[in-house]
This record gives sequence, structure tokens and C-alpha cells, in this order.
Amino acid sequence: MAMKVTKKVRKQIRQQVIQVKRVQTIEDFIVDHVDPVECPVKHHFTENEGDGLNICCREFLVPAGTVLTGTIYKIECFWVMVKGRMRLVEGDHTREIEAPCLLKNVVGIKNCGYAYEDCLFYGFVPNKSNSRDLIEIINGFSLLPAEQIMGMGANKQEDNYKKRLLYNVLNG
Repeated sequence: MAMKVTKKVRKQIRQQVIQVKRVQTIEDFIVDHVDPVECPVKHHFTENEGDGLNICCREFLVPAGTVLTGTIYKIECFWVMVKGRMRLVEGDHTREIEAPCLLKNVVGIKNCGYAYEDCLFYGFVPNKSNSRDLIEIINGFSLLPAEQIMGMGANKQEDNYKKRLLYNVLNG
């Protein structure tokens, strides 16, 4: 499929690519130099039968002092921060958020944050097939592979952390 792209759309695409690269630079630094932090995630599901819309609620805790980056969303989703305070970088904007607070992600943008306090979030994503398969659910809203988000497979931060530990053991 081909379509003509306006100057405005080209500019928006360029800005999104620059923003994602900027956050990716931060993420690369985190992966190479910061020890991984456990951010526990629990999943809750609605049980609507037939054509009812099912939702997966992702509950996660971000400990104080944690620097984190998010996924790149392909759809809009709501997030509720019920506890804590955080500095959030969204695109070209930086703001401080404090619970209670309702957030809506921006499609195509990779966010970055720093938790001043322990933060508790609830994210709501569609679960069209009423699945319990987290990989399927995450791949439904994320442009990044679910395995990367869930810390499985290609988890560069965990791999680099293990390499740094081994280096420190071998080199005193």
C-alpha cells in the first residue's frame, strides 16, 4: 500500500524517531552501567463472555531510586498511578507526576522515568481473545517483543549485570 505523506506527518515521524533514539541512549546506559532492579508485575483479568470486552490489568511496583524505560505502544492505554512520585519523560516533555494520577500513553513514544518514591501503577490493556498468555497480550499493545519486556530471552540488562559480576569476581 502506498500513500502520500504530508510535511506535517514527516515532521512528526522524524520527531518520534529522535525521541525514541534519545530514550534508547538512556536505556543503553542503564543496561551497561546500572544493576537490574526487580519491579514485580501481577496480572488481573476480566471475565466477560461472548462479545464482551476483556481487559488485562497490569499491576506493577517501581521501587524508589529506580530509573526505568517503557515499551513503545502501538495503541493508547490508560495507566493509574495510585502511590508514589516520579519524574516522567514523555517525548520532548518532562514532568513530575504524583499519585493519584491518571495517565494515557502516547502511541509510538518510548517513555523514561525516575521514581523518587515507591510507585504503584495499574495499566489497562485490551485482551481481545480473553487469553491468559502474557506474550500474546503484550504483543497486542507493544511494538517491542514481549520477551524483551518481560525480562526473558533478550534481556540485555540482566546479561550485562552478570558479565559485570563475573568481571568483578575475576579481577578482584
